[in-house]
Amino acid sequence: MPIDRAFKSINDAGRFVESNKIRIKIRNLDDMLNVPEVPGVYWIETTMPEKEIFNPKIYKDKKRVTTPKGTKIIVQEKQNPYIIYNGTESNINRRLKQHLFKEGNEGTGKLGLEIHKGKWKEYEWSVFYMKIEDVPLRNAIEIWWRHNIGWPPFCKR
Repeated sequence: MPIDRAFKSINDAGRFVESNKIRIKIRNLDDMLNVPEVPGVYWIETTMPEKEIFNPKIYKDKKRVTTPKGTKIIVQEKQNPYIIYNGTESNINRRLKQHLFKEGNEGTGKLGLEIHKGKWKEYEWSVFYMKIEDVPLRNAIEIWWRHNIGWPPFCKR
């Protein structure tokens, strides 16, 4: 049945991406030179405790409270790194700069952190990515990951 083959293909692709995504430590804007300007799927990882990332009001607005049935929100274990966000974009370098270095205009939905300043620079930050040009496949991988690996705490949709 075609739908069964499609389901298997998405699962196979999701497992492949999870096993082969590229990790880059990010401390400052210069480290972003290691992230290509390509379309793909990306993840943001940190050792910073979730409740310290934003002030209390912004935290309440950005924090995911519920997830679709059968999924779980990712939580940090002890002081270990954990994924706080994932997404897709036509230019992952530009999008990650919006999230991690507060680039872009204020109307853009983003984390809007400045990990090279203040409290954020005391913690480790990494990004993962996989180049994927096909938009429907990028979206399928993003959702597959959230349902099968875990829902990052700051992914609202």
